[in-house]
Amino acid sequence: MVRYYVNLTAGLEHLFRDTIKTYGNVVFVHILSSHIEQKAWDKFFYTLPDDLLLHLALGTNCVILDASSNKNGESKVIRIGIPVIKHILYKLWFNVSYYPLGIDKDYLVRIYKMLSKTTKQKIRYYKDFLNTKHINLAGIGLRLLKEDGNLTIQKFKKEFGNVYS
Repeated sequence: MVRYYVNLTAGLEHLFRDTIKTYGNVVFVHILSSHIEQKAWDKFFYTLPDDLLLHLALGTNCVILDASSNKNGESKVIRIGIPVIKHILYKLWFNVSYYPLGIDKDYLVRIYKMLSKTTKQKIRYYKDFLNTKHINLAGIGLRLLKEDGNLTIQKFKKEFGNVYS
């Protein structure tokens, strides 16, 4: 089973119909790239939806769909947020270090050390529901293009580990 999360973002109204047709039943989330830009990692993790954390703990394959104006379709949520989420969850749930490509190892260590006790407690709560040995989280970047007055959507898949789309 794959659970799709549509990040509330600019252009969502254009993505809605296509996303439902393509992916079926989706869940809406609001993961702010401004938290990433400001390095406000406590806010970033504290506002992660409980639904997402629970399904990741249960072993569900979760995919975040996010729109971007970036020509390669990668938003900050996909490029930085997902690898950071995986690093922190592996650390707090499995006590192992996960260092994805493209993110500096020392930066990930600093993020972990920066997190407050409250944020870590929130994330650790879901450890009791663990039914997996992997964090099955990936992203799909969606780029809105306007050609000849028509709106089209380009998709860019980004996989991390053993996740499916």
